[in-house]
Amino acid sequence: PYRRFDDIWCGIISKKIMDHLDINVAVGKPFIFHSRASDVFKNLEKETPGVIENEKFWQIIDSIKIQGSNILECMADIGRKLKNIEIDYYKKIGMAIINWVSFFE
Repeated sequence: PYRRFDDIWCGIISKKIMDHLDINVAVGKPFIFHSRASDVFKNLEKETPGVIENEKFWQIIDSIKIQGSNILECMADIGRKLKNIEIDYYKKIGMAIINWVSFFE
């Protein structure tokens, strides 16, 4: 239901983990170049629910106390916390993160 926010929310989680692990990241030019114009009003209609939810999401991630000593442990910490929130969408994200981490164990 939150179109186009997957990359933003991944960035919020990544930043949380990098700060915890004291990792610095530098990036270059954008990988994707958008060359066609889009309809601002259609985009706003599609993205409004995500803009509203984003204000909740970053605060939830900010409040999580992660304890891991590497990226996978930190992701698992975040996944467990999200899984325990009484909102189905966050539970789903939490379970997806936990499943993702299990691929690397």
